[in-house]
Amino acid sequence: MENIVDKSPTFKHWLLLIALAIVWGFSFLFIKRGLLAYSPLEVSSIRMGVAFFAFLPFAIQKLKYINTSNIWKFIVVGYFSSGIPSVLFPLAQQHISSSVAGILNSLTPLFTLLIGIIFYKNTVGIHKIIGVFIGFIGAILLIYFNSKSSFTGNIFFAFLIILATICYGINVNFLQNKMSNFDSLTISSWTYMTTGIPAILYLIFGDFSNKIVNHPQGWNSFLYLAILSIFGTCISSYAFNRLLQATSGLWASTVTYLMPLFSTFIGFYDGEIIGWYHIVGMLLILSGVYLTSKRKIVI
Repeated sequence: MENIVDKSPTFKHWLLLIALAIVWGFSFLFIKRGLLAYSPLEVSSIRMGVAFFAFLPFAIQKLKYINTSNIWKFIVVGYFSSGIPSVLFPLAQQHISSSVAGILNSLTPLFTLLIGIIFYKNTVGIHKIIGVFIGFIGAILLIYFNSKSSFTGNIFFAFLIILATICYGINVNFLQNKMSNFDSLTISSWTYMTTGIPAILYLIFGDFSNKIVNHPQGWNSFLYLAILSIFGTCISSYAFNRLLQATSGLWASTVTYLMPLFSTFIGFYDGEIIGWYHIVGMLLILSGVYLTSKRKIVI
């Protein structure tokens, strides 16, 4: 007789998804603050370096699970989940508007879906496919109207954001299919061991020490990036990995749909008016995320 494991998200998982959307929703702002003093590669290296030291005690604790036959898996996760995207986003944000970046970031669930189907032969219910597209349309509506219909930017740098979301899609599917035998803390801590060492070496031998001391925004920008690293990288990556293992990669990736939802509420609190198009966008996002949440796995 087949055993059915219900992977539908619980109330706790929904709360965690919302918390991640809030934290990651601020990441665009913190990256912009970091770019005031540092180059895109320095921004990425600072994030990876801080994460390395934050996770180091846990990585030492989990060292017994790491060997020459599996370290490559942590390298793959490290660079596709953080290493590569953490360079692409600040590089792109120097040349494209936040509205374009927000919409393109919402492609993550779509690429997660497509990569899972093409490379891992995932079988996906039609309701989940519909949910992905409904959520994406809702995200476009919110970002479009929140930006007052202003979209600017170079198409090449827009493609960098798309490339980052492809990396996220690769990472989510790889985690689900190749890393299910590792606990979340082992994955998170050793992910940043693989990306942290090159990042620290780059900072040591680069111009970082000069900028943090002599640049007018050096310390402030570093503080923003350090906070982003602790909350938006370390804590959030651990939480996301737990969420992914408890539910499904596709549903967990819909966190990118909730980011513009959160920014809309922030705007309302700041005195902006919520129109009918905001309501429609919110309903579409919530409907899309809900449709992707229903899943049972046969084992």
